Amino acid sequence: MKFELHSNALAAFNEQATVVAESAGLQPPPISRSTEGFKPDIHSSATLTSADVCGPIQMSNSDQNGNMLSRFIQDGKAVVGFNEVAYAKLRKLAHSIQKTDAFRNSVGVQFVEDALFHWSLQKLKGETDKTACEHVASAAEQKVSRQEIWVPVYGLYVQSAIRVGPVTFRTITRQMIDEWQQQIKDSAQGNPQVLFKFDRDRKQLLGFAAATYEIEAEPMRAAEIASDLADKAISILRLFATANFDPQQFSYCVPLGSHQRYGHHHITVRDGKIVGETRGITPKGQYPWAIDDAFLDEINSNGLNVLSALFEKEPKTPFEELVFDALLLYSKAALVPTLAEKLLYMFAALESVLLRKGEPITDTLAERLAYLVARDSDSRFAVRKAVKEAYGVRSRFVHDGQREDADLSDFFVNAWTGLCAMAESTSKFQSQNELLDNIERYKYRS
Repeated sequence: MKFELHSNALAAFNEQATVVAESAGLQPPPISRSTEGFKPDIHSSATLTSADVCGPIQMSNSDQNGNMLSRFIQDGKAVVGFNEVAYAKLRKLAHSIQKTDAFRNSVGVQFVEDALFHWSLQKLKGETDKTACEHVASAAEQKVSRQEIWVPVYGLYVQSAIRVGPVTFRTITRQMIDEWQQQIKDSAQGNPQVLFKFDRDRKQLLGFAAATYEIEAEPMRAAEIASDLADKAISILRLFATANFDPQQFSYCVPLGSHQRYGHHHITVRDGKIVGETRGITPKGQYPWAIDDAFLDEINSNGLNVLSALFEKEPKTPFEELVFDALLLYSKAALVPTLAEKLLYMFAALESVLLRKGEPITDTLAERLAYLVARDSDSRFAVRKAVKEAYGVRSRFVHDGQREDADLSDFFVNAWTGLCAMAESTSKFQSQNELLDNIERYKYRS
């Protein structure tokens, strides 16, 4: 793959990179900080020694959110790199280059930054004749390749492959794990730590479904794009979980590693000694979630195909983007266990599509959802009543901190039905205003 920039952009980026490279400099070795003070007694699973250090040592400072502020590397006895001011310029340039059409879909910001960092050090020492953009492009050409990324989904099992937008859910099979682990076993020579890891990985992965995506990119960018698309595909699929219809339920359908099991873990202590423990998992979460072919046919006929097509369409119109974002937001309601938090996500999603800025909320939302999902006056009245009751529960939580256990099953069904109707409306209307105007005209028809 060739990476070519417009001549004007090329000249501008190379000029900026030269200025950035000149801001790199030698720094004294970092001062070792005192290790005195409070030291929590925590379990250490491994000990690293100098034998575990591969290549030059890199050092950096970060803020409390983990954002890197400076970057240095050990070069012989010296430390060379970028202080906070210079590093900010390096990072800004990396963002600018990565956002161009030439690089956006194939390399990530971190990849570009790494390439610029090492080019700058080579430039400082007079070890390269390449321009910055030539160096980045050359590095990208070496690293970009066709890759298939699998993102395991916690607690999800599928009988057959499921296509959701550009993502396909497939099963992580026993054969896949056996072949993968056998490659390592041959050189592990029975190492107990390796065998323990094998057993742990097998328990975590075997049989789970994974959201899979093929892309041509360098490894970091491939993982970024695949993770983003997988998260969206999982969100769309999660809209068909039981938690969307039963206020007492919640879903565990998230990427493996970001899941949280709701339960308890208690330790009983007598005279300073542990004498027992109890632990358990709440039974309300949907685990496992097994999608067989019969259920797949059912959810396809009830809207998954429509949502999948909306996900896959590119480019989307502003109205399609609005509705798709509402779907992703609504899907978060299934992940929280309490009614109040569920309603926050649900109403935020519904309001984003069914309300114009500045309109009164409760009555307007209730009427529009009623006309969107019901076909006769009695049914619309029931929907309107259910929406107002649910919004009252939501408001009392937001304004007074009250948590209620009301039976809002009817609202859950109506809200979900309205959400699917919004997705279907993207093929009939060109804008949010056109949809809402149509609902208003329908209300006053003769």
